[in-house]
Amino acid sequence: MNKWMGIVAVGVAAFSNACVIKADDSERFRDPIPQSSDVGMGVPGSTTGAPTKRQAKGIQLSNTPGATSYAEYYQVTRDITDSVDYGTAWVIGLVWTIVHSPPTSIDAHKAVWGPGAGDALSPVVWRFTVNEVGDHEYDYVLQGRTKGSVSEADFKSVLQGHGYGRSRAEHRQGWFALDFDASAKLDPARNHDSGNIKVNFDLRQYPATLAVEMNATDRPRNAKIDVTHQGDGSGSVDIALHDSADPTQASKADDLALHSRWDANGAGRGDAKFSGGTLPVSVANVQASECWDASFARVYYKDSADYKPAAGNAAACVFAQAKL
Repeated sequence: MNKWMGIVAVGVAAFSNACVIKADDSERFRDPIPQSSDVGMGVPGSTTGAPTKRQAKGIQLSNTPGATSYAEYYQVTRDITDSVDYGTAWVIGLVWTIVHSPPTSIDAHKAVWGPGAGDALSPVVWRFTVNEVGDHEYDYVLQGRTKGSVSEADFKSVLQGHGYGRSRAEHRQGWFALDFDASAKLDPARNHDSGNIKVNFDLRQYPATLAVEMNATDRPRNAKIDVTHQGDGSGSVDIALHDSADPTQASKADDLALHSRWDANGAGRGDAKFSGGTLPVSVANVQASECWDASFARVYYKDSADYKPAAGNAAACVFAQAKL
């Protein structure tokens, strides 16, 4: 994902070099694009944004644990959601940079930024387009083609999305998708990632929700992440990961299901289930639970196979019942 951030950053530079016209009507073409702070998953203690506009009370915002180690399932939840947050925040932030410059062309139902080239060493020419496809309903797309090409057919879409204007009840609801294979084809020397990611979001009211689907194209690997934010800062994350736990057996895949939830202070519980082809038989269908306090320190752990030592007291869990 970091490589893809680089190629889009070059794209931002490209629009500063493109011929532009002054247009007062361009604001409505920005409305369907979410802000990066809105589509951040915002697990308590992370440094990324959250649609709640609030931080949970008493949360430590450092990325580095202090003297007390963080609970393992809390850390897994934060690491996975942060990896998605950083990528989407960069991409949406860069798109916002693009659309807050004057468009190159604009008419009643379409605004276009570019096409424009970045610096002299960039191999890609970029174009960003927002089309009104219904009553204040919009599709948007970021496309690139290699420098020197003049064919419309050579444009490859690396970002696509759909959203609504402020006058619609659906405003702050929509989706966007990133295509890493397309970016790799445009600049193979710089971009080596593969697969795609799609984010569906509904931020109109609480609970605010984000649903992320990630799919690899180089091996059998995919993930689904569903995030729910409540108005008081509490929330939950459901993670379903299908991947190989053993890199030497990449053709096989294991499954991890993790449900994490936290209260307004950040104390929470994670319940997990592991199964699959590369795990030892003794842990192939293990269920496990872990709870943490408001400083993210483990207060309870237990798994069904005694794979790891039990610890703490279940009575200390902020949520008493396991949930998978």
